[in-house]
Amino acid sequence: MSDQLTLRVIGMSCASCAARLERVLNRQDGVAARVDYASERAAITLDGPIKPPDVFAAIRKAGFDAVDERTVGRDAQPARRFLGIDRDMILLTLCAAFFFCTMLAMWAGLHPPALAWPELVIASFVQFYLARHFYHRAFAALKGGDANMDVLVVLSTSCAYIFSVWNMFCGDSAALYFETGVFIIFFVSLGKWLEARSKAQAAADLETLLAFKPALIHVETSEGVVDRPIESLQVGDVFIIRPGENIAVDGEVIDGESEVNESILTGEAHPVYRQVGDKVFAGTTNINGVLKLRATCIGADTVVARMVETVRNAQLTKAPISRWVDRVTRIFVPLIMIVALATFLLWFLHTHIFLTSLTAAIAVMVIACPCALGLATPIVLMVAGGRAARSGILMRNAAAFETLSKSDMIIFDKTGTLTRGQFEVTDVIAVKGASEHDLLTTLLAVENHAEHPLARAIVNHARSRAIDEVEVTQFRIMPGRGVAAQIGEDAVMAGAPAYFMSEGYNLPATLIQPLENQGKTVVVAARRGRMLGVIALEDTPRTDAKSVIDTLRRKSITPVLLTGDHAASARHVASQLGITDVQAGILPEGKARLVKSLREDGHFVAMVGDGVNDAPALASADTSIAMGSAAAISMNHADIILIRNDLPAIDDLMQLSGAALRKIKTNLGLAFLYNVCAIPVAVMGLLTPAVASAAMELSSLSVVLNALALRRWQPGRN
Repeated sequence: MSDQLTLRVIGMSCASCAARLERVLNRQDGVAARVDYASERAAITLDGPIKPPDVFAAIRKAGFDAVDERTVGRDAQPARRFLGIDRDMILLTLCAAFFFCTMLAMWAGLHPPALAWPELVIASFVQFYLARHFYHRAFAALKGGDANMDVLVVLSTSCAYIFSVWNMFCGDSAALYFETGVFIIFFVSLGKWLEARSKAQAAADLETLLAFKPALIHVETSEGVVDRPIESLQVGDVFIIRPGENIAVDGEVIDGESEVNESILTGEAHPVYRQVGDKVFAGTTNINGVLKLRATCIGADTVVARMVETVRNAQLTKAPISRWVDRVTRIFVPLIMIVALATFLLWFLHTHIFLTSLTAAIAVMVIACPCALGLATPIVLMVAGGRAARSGILMRNAAAFETLSKSDMIIFDKTGTLTRGQFEVTDVIAVKGASEHDLLTTLLAVENHAEHPLARAIVNHARSRAIDEVEVTQFRIMPGRGVAAQIGEDAVMAGAPAYFMSEGYNLPATLIQPLENQGKTVVVAARRGRMLGVIALEDTPRTDAKSVIDTLRRKSITPVLLTGDHAASARHVASQLGITDVQAGILPEGKARLVKSLREDGHFVAMVGDGVNDAPALASADTSIAMGSAAAISMNHADIILIRNDLPAIDDLMQLSGAALRKIKTNLGLAFLYNVCAIPVAVMGLLTPAVASAAMELSSLSVVLNALALRRWQPGRN
């Protein structure tokens, strides 16, 4: 049995670090790892003899450290989520002090050799104490056969320091550049601190989903209502929620009624009415009534906790556009080191001045850090995933943002997706020789074990008619066809007319065809090989379905209705919604084949469904979307889950995915443009190392700030 670890990684300085750590971990037997620099997390699957302590040892050997998320808690404050931020603030403060002391001395007109000894002391303290973590990470990277930003920082600052020490004792004492290393370390530290703060803001949307938890909860005991710490609550405990209080865990209402604000889960601002028997969820807010609840899920098992975990896991997946970025960043640093060496040699051959040549080479090494390139994609996905979660949209993998934005065709299941999925029985017709009571008794017995909306409607109708329930055995489901079972010695079955005809039944067209022509869904029942009759049900389209279909058409996206229901019912619904492409009477495996065929024809296909029958098609689509009421198996196959359970969420989702992809492309453009412009300028000797370090950090910051602009996105307003 495999073991799952989710770790917070300490010590990564750029995307190259994440890529190297991922390679190191994946070289271990029985380890499958994904490491994300933006969120500073690693998801690791262990399958074999390797144990968690071995993984931690491999991480430390690679020059990093890690802690298990379970040991630090998942409700940490956003600013502390990126470990090391307080340490960086201390180092930054000290670096800033030395930086400004050096600047003041220069502005006061004090120049070497008057400042030689004070500068040596300051530079040595900064270089070998405040910046020692750069050395540790650089040596670890080189030992692992790789190079990262730390290698560039160490090389550039060490060259400036060593050259200055040499000149101070053996050469030109006026040519001291101790301040160069101090400047570089200050600007890099400042940039990293600002980057960490920005990444914490990017994660804030997720963190606020977990910020609801009250310290105490009103638990009902034999001694009355007692306030207890939330951590002491157990599944099955009964507790009280008063008006205005947050609901701390998932539960079921056993007494009282109230309106509940569920916007944290669904993005829907309007409160919903909850009464006895209804479910309520952690993170929501009770508005105006007192509710007595029985706890059903606590801690990490609540819906909101699982939502956050799903989005965090999605951040560890890679969008397709990220793959070639990973390949570029892997070779980028070694390539820049070669360019820096070539710059030094060319300048030295041209000028024969060591200092000028060294300064140009240092500027090249500093200016070309790949941080902006490595952050361009994951920081956008982090922000977009958080915004989606706050809007009732759950992204289960990062690739969905990119694939959905390319979709030119969206396939909709009918029942429960385009329609309300709340069927009403309109006709109960028994054939000659059978009674309506026999028909309903058989249907109640066999449909009572099914979860399809049709089955629930039939069961509710039969119970309303006071039909006695009969036990069945050997119950089985034929997806897309019907159900079958045994009542005593009698074989019984219920399902679609096409299923019965395939089993050799001769169904009277005069009985079924008029009902189907009215757009109704017909269910046939039989017992002991003899048809008992039919029951007709009617479903209505969702009120928001037509506007969503019209919006998709305006965006040149083709809507398709795909259903296992009969053609007449499908066409009836499609005509109300303005859908011209209808595929009806298709079994689950046929749905999957149709989706694959459309993809082979060059379409980017998104599939929206909500039932077990949709799972194969969802798994076959470029992007799969499950409605919030979807069966568990459909959610397991879906890239995106609409917790809001409404169709306008699809339009919001497409707008957000399009905005996210534009941000990614803008970030990549900024990162590449920066390097394309800055590296030649540095090679020509037009940049000092200090200016280069400031420009390098500004490039990373511009990428992060561009991504943070997505936090202003609101559903339904774009």
